Amino acid sequence: MIRLRKAKPILLIAGGGTAGHLIPGLAVADALVKAGWPREDIRFMGSERGVEQLMVPQAGFHLTTFQGRGYNRRQVSFQNLKNLLKLTVGISKGVWSVYRINPAAVLCLGGYAALPASIGAVIKSTPLIISEQNAAASATNRLLARFAKVSAVPTVGTGLVREVATGNPVRELVHEAKGNRNKTRTKRGWPESIQVVAIFGGSLGATSLNNAVWAASDQIAERPNVLFYHVVGERDWEERPEIPAENYVAVQYDHDLPNSLGAADFAICRAGGSTVAELQILQIPCLLIPLPFAPNNHQQRNAEMLEKIGTGKILQDAALDSVALITEIDRALGADPQQKKQLIDEKVPPNAAKAVSELIVRHALEIPADLDREAFGSD
Repeated sequence: MIRLRKAKPILLIAGGGTAGHLIPGLAVADALVKAGWPREDIRFMGSERGVEQLMVPQAGFHLTTFQGRGYNRRQVSFQNLKNLLKLTVGISKGVWSVYRINPAAVLCLGGYAALPASIGAVIKSTPLIISEQNAAASATNRLLARFAKVSAVPTVGTGLVREVATGNPVRELVHEAKGNRNKTRTKRGWPESIQVVAIFGGSLGATSLNNAVWAASDQIAERPNVLFYHVVGERDWEERPEIPAENYVAVQYDHDLPNSLGAADFAICRAGGSTVAELQILQIPCLLIPLPFAPNNHQQRNAEMLEKIGTGKILQDAALDSVALITEIDRALGADPQQKKQLIDEKVPPNAAKAVSELIVRHALEIPADLDREAFGSD
């Protein structure tokens, strides 16, 4: 039962490191702010090396960071020892911060950046809520779930205890992008008469995917009615070849990727948790190329979620080349539009950010007196 004991209850959101971990936390925070939880009373804790260093302040939330980074459990090295020592110091800082802030609840986003505040919550007996982004749970969340009130998961079967299938929280602009197809196409100069294939591999990019695209430059030029929109990423940007085809557009990074995807007909990408959730909401047929050696094989499991409902097809990284790429593009774009529509109808999940927010409100020691409880629940 919720007890309104403090005038300003604090929610602490723990995690980051990568956008895949952080974005769901920002989505939940925005949902709570929209319902009346004061923005200044929602705080984040993460790593000073992660994307949260920029993204959290930009979103208008307070951020506390600690030194440290993840470590490779497959090898013993001096760098791993340094990372482990820094993480231990960070955990000490996180425990101290939880006692100082005295939050009403802690939301754990997984990853090494979530450990300090989450362990602090366990020690202080502060309600801990897990938010898992992938179909196979991270090591951090598997460690902490036994101490959590509940585990919010994209789909049942992640291996966590006390699972509640909420879907994976995504940014509000992803939901908005569903209705922006014509507006985005006009803005980008993409005629409705052409089909658009969006290819991307995250902020750093995916080298194997980039190489397959560049090796297919002749086949791309032979398909003038298809626009190939390629988000190359930071890692390979300087080494990209010159492709003179007018129907090929390369950018290093797309800050408005949800709208680009919402205006596309087909997507080719890795299978991170947030990516899969956004593709499902935007109802985009896709070819998923899971990252090899992803921890706990979570990208393969994520991809299988979309394959199961018929909106995605899986191609293993080892089988990826220019021939396989073009073959899958031709197959997807040649499918009957009505058939594609039937595949994705009624496959859009509920608003996961609201669902996770409801779990926080339900288990927090206290909530703001003016919080609108009716704002939560699935759409």
